Amino acid sequence: MTRIFPIVLALLLTGCMTFRYEPGRYPLGEARIDDLVVNGQLAISNEQTDAEERRFSYGPLDVLFNYRSVTARLVESMAEEVGRHGVAGAEAVHKTVALKVIDFSAERQQWHTRSQMSVAMRLGNGYRRVVKVSHGSPASLDRVLDGTIALGVVQLLGDPHLRAYLAE
Repeated sequence: MTRIFPIVLALLLTGCMTFRYEPGRYPLGEARIDDLVVNGQLAISNEQTDAEERRFSYGPLDVLFNYRSVTARLVESMAEEVGRHGVAGAEAVHKTVALKVIDFSAERQQWHTRSQMSVAMRLGNGYRRVVKVSHGSPASLDRVLDGTIALGVVQLLGDPHLRAYLAE
């Protein structure tokens, strides 16, 4: 009986662990994003209104997050990268890009973590697209999730429709 108690206690505790994910900054190398022409003032907005706490299972952990804060980090990162890689054009027109994270999760695999994110993008000219991002790494869970957001920025800023819209 004394040998069973620690095992039962360990099993009970593993089902009770939670990790609250707060999106962090993930620096991107200069070469990850090509320079882009931005004609006019660009406003990148967070269109995600859902701030409800969400969860996904990651092995014995319940990971807590909300779509609004993940989208906010995506918007901040994208604005930083446009500031670093944007070359000002001649015209003074107002451009808008609205972003909304609609799916975000991770799963533990044998030697690494695989994460997924889906982002709805809407440009001021009416163009819409859902970008799906997948990322795998042996790094810590928060680092993998932060990297997924950063890769989302890379994919969004590589979209030919977005690049053409910013240059027009």
